[in-house]
Amino acid sequence: MPNHVEEILQRYAEVARPEILRDHTPHSCIAATWITIETLSRLEIRAEPLEVTLSVGNAAYKRLIGESGRPPRSREELDEWSSDYGADVLGVGFDPPAPGGIGCHIVAVVDGSHLVDASIDQASEPSTGIVLPGVHIGRVGLDFLRGRLQRLDTDDLFIEYKRKTDARPWQDSYDWRSNPQTESAVARIERLLRAAEELEG
Repeated sequence: MPNHVEEILQRYAEVARPEILRDHTPHSCIAATWITIETLSRLEIRAEPLEVTLSVGNAAYKRLIGESGRPPRSREELDEWSSDYGADVLGVGFDPPAPGGIGCHIVAVVDGSHLVDASIDQASEPSTGIVLPGVHIGRVGLDFLRGRLQRLDTDDLFIEYKRKTDARPWQDSYDWRSNPQTESAVARIERLLRAAEELEG
């Protein structure tokens, strides 16, 4: 991927989430992904939506995963990790879906090589040490796109994505289209990104 695209993605991560949240709730992954793809398209960067599950664990969970080389084998073991070591993990997009939910989490994949999750902060749980950025970006490969687990950890957190193929239909959602809220966010973010480019140019 050209360096300028990576730079744009980093800028997007810095400015996009506050603009998205002006018109949408933290749990609006459909709108956040549509806004991401549309904004990047206007900058001539190709991106596509992808249905995934997301797991986020705190620092203690990440440490135990590293020490054991595996996730907990059972709910009972996870409960032991939590009670004995303060290890906590949250999931987004797993079954069964919440009422009205789609049974997955939606992210964008840019040029088949970078995942952009513009609503990851919906999994934040500060009381357990899980504090997430508004937008998370990481490199992915063909194995991930074919269904393999992908770790995109931060220094302090365990972050894992997996492609999901059995989600409920979501493409007819009001959020997955041009509407006053999505278009307003796209326009604001695009202005911020172009202004940053002009300053650096």
